[in-house]
Amino acid sequence: MLRVSALFAALATCYGWHTIAHTLISQVAQLSLTESEKKTLSMLLDDWQPFFPNTSDLTTAAVWLDTAKCDRDEQDCKFASGDHRLYAGAVADRKFSSWHYADVPINPDGVELSEEEQDIYAEDHIVWALGETLYSLGTSTNLWSLNLNLRYMLHLMGDIHQPLHAAGMYAKPGNP
Repeated sequence: MLRVSALFAALATCYGWHTIAHTLISQVAQLSLTESEKKTLSMLLDDWQPFFPNTSDLTTAAVWLDTAKCDRDEQDCKFASGDHRLYAGAVADRKFSSWHYADVPINPDGVELSEEEQDIYAEDHIVWALGETLYSLGTSTNLWSLNLNLRYMLHLMGDIHQPLHAAGMYAKPGNP
């Protein structure tokens, strides 16, 4: 019994993907940007400051998609207030929740899969969403659209590199 207790005492706390990983990925991305590129992105993201305070740099903008759908009163969720928070959360949760993941089948036993289960590039998955986001960033001239798609791209790049957002063994879709 003492060994089991010691084992559990030695285990490190495991945290979810949320804020830290998204901000780290964005910070690494910033290292490859020129000062001119950083300034352009900063001016673009700053346009949403009145609506979503404290999400106007690359590191905080990357977390925006998760915080937009937050319904908890926690520090990670406190980025906007009033109607802006309610609207963003409702839209992000309803329309875009499936954009956070792709349930790529893990099939070690060779189970026969339906066509739907095999289609990892179906609409409304992260792979599709990232492609659409990158296309929009390359073609849009609308500042609001560019801002939104930049935030999506930053966030989705983090999610797609998170193993639990990129594979599934037929559990309920949606991963953490």
